[in-house]
Amino acid sequence: MDIGQLTASVFSAVISSLLTANIALRRFQREKMWERRADGYTTILEALHEMKAWYEEHEAALYRDRGMNEDEKAILRERYQAAKLQLSRRVGGEKWLFSREVFERIERFLIDVQMPNIRDWCEVLEGGQWLTSQCIEDIEGVARGEIYKNEFRSFPNRIRNGFRRYFYKYDS
Repeated sequence: MDIGQLTASVFSAVISSLLTANIALRRFQREKMWERRADGYTTILEALHEMKAWYEEHEAALYRDRGMNEDEKAILRERYQAAKLQLSRRVGGEKWLFSREVFERIERFLIDVQMPNIRDWCEVLEGGQWLTSQCIEDIEGVARGEIYKNEFRSFPNRIRNGFRRYFYKYDS
């Protein structure tokens, strides 16, 4: 084996290992970012479900025609406030992690759920449940869209989809 062949072999080995390491690093970073997003969405949805539970518990007590004692009310109020605080902190602290749509939806929910013009207790409970359910559905939809839009598509699928976009745009 002469020096030229050895140099070419070493050069191609170095280049291929650098490319492989770069691809692996980018995939790792992308997966880590998705893990952070998934954790964030989980926290947001848990907080929303906890807030919804407050409305459901009060509504259940209302329809059972049994009032709640002060201890039950205090526990529910603490859970609701903790969930609201957790929601605000997660979205506010990681604004860069979520899409603008998520941030705006949570802000709109936190404003709407205050319901300043409603004085009837039944309307507050039903309206709060509805608003919370709608927010949960919207956030779940955004999260699913992000999963399918940019993450965890295999390399062969990306190649196939690229060919389809390129070749089939001329069919129509």
